[in-house]
Amino acid sequence: SELPMAGEVVADCLRLTARLYVLILVADSLMVKTLGAMTPAEWAPHDLGAKIAAITAVAIYAFWRFLKFRMDSYIVSNPLPSADIAADSEDEVRVAASRLRTLMPLLRVVAGSTILVVGGLLVLSQLGINITPLIAGASVFGLAVSFGSQSLVRDIVSGVFFLAEDSFRVGEYIDGSKVKGVVEGFSVRS
Repeated sequence: SELPMAGEVVADCLRLTARLYVLILVADSLMVKTLGAMTPAEWAPHDLGAKIAAITAVAIYAFWRFLKFRMDSYIVSNPLPSADIAADSEDEVRVAASRLRTLMPLLRVVAGSTILVVGGLLVLSQLGINITPLIAGASVFGLAVSFGSQSLVRDIVSGVFFLAEDSFRVGEYIDGSKVKGVVEGFSVRS
């Protein structure tokens, strides 16, 4: 895959900053000047909260782009071994790199989800929205999903143990009782 240049990432962050700034100006114009729903003094705390939320959103986006860039560059610089490579030529550094390279897509999804959820909650909190009911609702939803999908959770836990114990890697030849062949890819579920 082609990696973005640092200038593209900075340009994306600047575009996001400009869009959020315009959105804040439109909200100010709409609430204070057009509709007259608030006086300038009443709007000032909301305006400050919106500006802090915009700065937080841009910082979270920049952090995610940097992290994604680092992960993608690691994936590109450490290709997965193919099945025809002899096992004798692998040293410990290549084995560790191969293992981390195999785990990298899973780490990217987990990091992206975590950054999205935590960043979203931070932005909502800065906008003055009470996030306590959201966290409580998410925990109840998580409990309901966990009861409803016990086999899925069992598969995911097994997949995490397969990845953690380094049972096999992409590119290795596996001969199981029913199937055999070269591992093309795997995730925590399949």
